[in-house]
Amino acid sequence: MRHAQELQVQNETTANPRALVDPATLRREAEQLAALAASLPTDVQRANQGALSKDLIPRLKEIEKLSKHLRNELNR
Repeated sequence: MRHAQELQVQNETTANPRALVDPATLRREAEQLAALAASLPTDVQRANQGALSKDLIPRLKEIEKLSKHLRNELNR
């Protein structure tokens, strides 16, 4: 009987994986991603003129990290 209850709980948690996603965290990460993306055009324009911002590459990596995390969370 206990095994059946454990299986039922396991099935309920796997049947609705979106319940495990924290909406506040996703919203915060999406806002952070949008802010980082909004800062890119001027830095890319400066880079085309020969003045590469020293934090451009780390910001691009952070954008990539955030977008992958959001995509994975939303694809569950």
